[in-house]
Amino acid sequence: MFLSIDQIGLSLPFLADLNPFFGMSFLAFKKAGTPVGQARPLVFSQIAQQILERHYKPIADYGGFYNPFKTSDQSNRWTASR
Repeated sequence: MFLSIDQIGLSLPFLADLNPFFGMSFLAFKKAGTPVGQARPLVFSQIAQQILERHYKPIADYGGFYNPFKTSDQSNRWTASR
């Protein structure tokens, strides 16, 4: 699925106040099939890396990721490599 640049421009302001937990960590926990109300061991960093690579790395040659969510420095949404 590809989105137009216009659609991306319209959508980004709605994500700017959303806690990054829901766009990154929550997706990683869902991908891992983490059960509700039960403990289970998992390697979170590997699963989170997969989410970041798939959804937040728009340029293959760039080492970091784009963070469209709430951040302390909204002027710099590009994160460093993990």
